[in-house]
Amino acid sequence: MIVKHEAGADNAVNKQVYDVLRRNLMIGHFKPGQPVSIRYLTETLGVSATPAREAIKRLQAEHALVVGSNRTPSVPVLTREDLRDLRDIRLALEGIATERAAEKINQSDLSHIRELCNHMADSIKNDDTDAYLKQNWEFHRAIYRVASSDYMMRMIENLWLRSGPQVRLTFFEQFSRSNSMMHHFRACEALESNDGVGARIAIEADIAGAASDIEKVLT
Repeated sequence: MIVKHEAGADNAVNKQVYDVLRRNLMIGHFKPGQPVSIRYLTETLGVSATPAREAIKRLQAEHALVVGSNRTPSVPVLTREDLRDLRDIRLALEGIATERAAEKINQSDLSHIRELCNHMADSIKNDDTDAYLKQNWEFHRAIYRVASSDYMMRMIENLWLRSGPQVRLTFFEQFSRSNSMMHHFRACEALESNDGVGARIAIEADIAGAASDIEKVLT
């Protein structure tokens, strides 16, 4: 439910709807090809059609949503070529962010990142897909934010708008989950040792492994 404010209510609601929808895309709340209509947003968020329409327009401009022949906005379905392009860009950008983070990270950051990693492991044990996907984004985001580059963070978030929905495709594959968590724990260990190269290798292996697993389930 969106919370409305007295002052600048329209702009505030528009931003909240956009932020919620954007975050839900990044954390894999939606699947590739899933419709995201104005009606869906009005019913789930309890808002009028105007902020829902504006949020969809903004995300279409960011290529996070597309409009098909039936004119209903939906989450893009990536081709193998799209997926590989996305993988390669993420490897470069998120790899740099991780290596920089290892140089700047402090004990508070490390504790938070390790806690998120442990929560992900618990979510897998509980077969809680939504919790795992949310924590997966928060884990990566917590690392990249330590790099202290708002410009880089914005670009990474834009990449996750496209990659987040794809990650959901492989959650129920036991090998994929185990492999991903192995890389996450290795990243934690490297960050705790201020090992930028090791942390970067672990995060890049996580991204590449996930992309490979996603390709296997594409039709």
